[in-house]
Amino acid sequence: MCNNELKLRELKGRFLKEHKYLEESDSCAYFGEYTVNQEKTWGYSKTNQLIVNIKKNPVTSSQAELYYKQQAIKETGELFGHKLTSKSKLLLVPIPSSKTKDHPEYDDKIFQLCLAAKVANPEIDVCELILPAKHVKPFHESPNNRMPPNELANCYRFNAGEDFDETKYSHIVLVDDVITSGSHFKACKSILERNIESSSIYGLFVARAIEKEIDPSDYFD
Repeated sequence: MCNNELKLRELKGRFLKEHKYLEESDSCAYFGEYTVNQEKTWGYSKTNQLIVNIKKNPVTSSQAELYYKQQAIKETGELFGHKLTSKSKLLLVPIPSSKTKDHPEYDDKIFQLCLAAKVANPEIDVCELILPAKHVKPFHESPNNRMPPNELANCYRFNAGEDFDETKYSHIVLVDDVITSGSHFKACKSILERNIESSSIYGLFVARAIEKEIDPSDYFD
């Protein structure tokens, strides 16, 4: 996929402060910027186009829409795999769906993205260390009712099996499509920190959410 917008960037400085729950101690990176409230403008930007496709509802979308969803997941996963290099073993952990696995609208898009990254880079491991414990309304459907990380963490459960060996990984990377407030990342990071002591935890996102820049001619009209 040729996308000039998608360049791996560290989330720091004033950009870090735009995400409510992130702190200077959080190590996060992203590829593009997703302009909020432009979901219906499919071609608003290449990054928006990618995110809109990834977020297609698995139940209500048409077959054509689901095709583009899978293509976006595959191409983004390949991008992750090609960019993620490390001298030590990396473990990708998908930030889970807002629905439990038995829900009709359960969407494992981030897990599939991580698997596509592993196909592109076999040195990467993937594990669903965190799973939803109960349904949560997606934040993009209720932007004014976002749960803080400490409450959101109660909606997840740690999922490591007996054969999981945390000592294999010095770096664990939490993966999601968009970071907005940072609540999901911080909630999942806190769960990993309570259960895993030997690894550094990072966040990696397809995009960070930004507000649309105003048009001065409209604002001062």
